[in-house]
Amino acid sequence: MTDNKTDSLLDMISQAHHFYYYFRGGWANGKEGAISDFKGNGIYRFFPSKKDAKGNLMDEEVDHDDYVTNPIVATGIVGYWLHFRKNRDRLASLFGPKEEERKNILELFVSYTEDKLKQYIEREQEKPSSWRRNLEKEFYTDFIIHNEEMLNEKTEELMPFITPSDRELVKELMSEYLLYLEDKKKAYGKVREDDKGDNTFKPIGQTFTKTTKVTDLQLTLLMQRLSMSNKLDPDVSADEWLKLFSGVNSMFTMKWLGTPGELRDFFDLLTRPLPSSKTGYVIPHYGYQKIVRSHFTNVNGEYFKNLKAQKKISSYQPILDDCAFFLQCVTERMTGIMKTIIQQHKEELSEQGLFYNATASKWNDRTKIQNKL
Repeated sequence: MTDNKTDSLLDMISQAHHFYYYFRGGWANGKEGAISDFKGNGIYRFFPSKKDAKGNLMDEEVDHDDYVTNPIVATGIVGYWLHFRKNRDRLASLFGPKEEERKNILELFVSYTEDKLKQYIEREQEKPSSWRRNLEKEFYTDFIIHNEEMLNEKTEELMPFITPSDRELVKELMSEYLLYLEDKKKAYGKVREDDKGDNTFKPIGQTFTKTTKVTDLQLTLLMQRLSMSNKLDPDVSADEWLKLFSGVNSMFTMKWLGTPGELRDFFDLLTRPLPSSKTGYVIPHYGYQKIVRSHFTNVNGEYFKNLKAQKKISSYQPILDDCAFFLQCVTERMTGIMKTIIQQHKEELSEQGLFYNATASKWNDRTKIQNKL
């Protein structure tokens, strides 16, 4: 059994897939063994430790089909959280998510829900009736809350293994996630009413939250590209623009000079989950159109209507391609590319008066830094 000095046993749960961690001591219920998401599917199971006659741990073949000996103790949002939360134990977090892959609560709720939505749609699309059903609406209004309540019930099996303070934390997480889903369920209906194009639209203060995939510098470059192409009001400052990605609720608007479809496609690029990832450059993806509508107006100061139904503009694609390039390339890499281009075309640039064989330098802490092509 764990001693009375132990406040938490959650850090003793292995975060890496295909890895058991048998910590010294026992769980709160006196059992000894590992709690691990061995298959990497967000389902944590308890694997009892085996000992020889001398009390040494033995390596034995685990029967993953034996759910009696190796029962499920955590799944759903708790299983997802156990994998991405910050773990203070070095061994239990060994080979787990890298520091930049860890998620705060909002990121965790958003990415987990979007992953579940994708799974639901992929499954339901195989049914003959799917052509006439609104699968996204079904997911948020009829499916996800009931499903997560059942998964939370299964996660009750974790409670005997952990300390009282751990139990309170896990219960709070489950409760807050259900509140998040209830909020999404309500917001879904409101978003769809707004998309009908009526005059009942009420702006919200919610803004986007940056993920670790994007920097303020890259976002500022995007702002400049949009301003230069006469899509975004050139009077918008960098501070105003970055406030849109602060994750802090605030009521403000900017003027969009392009078409509504161009505005939608730009933010779809920013929020759409990247390949082999559950999030885009900023979150959230679901409901992003209402956030966009709340913070952008047309040249007449009017909110946009029904962004989802707007047409794509083919001539806008080169601008989107530039934005995608800014997002994919860090500043150092972009600088390197530009240097290579200049070096390979010195003669042509010189003939056009666009190349100057000068040394760029700056002072930094009394050290002169030179940057020659």
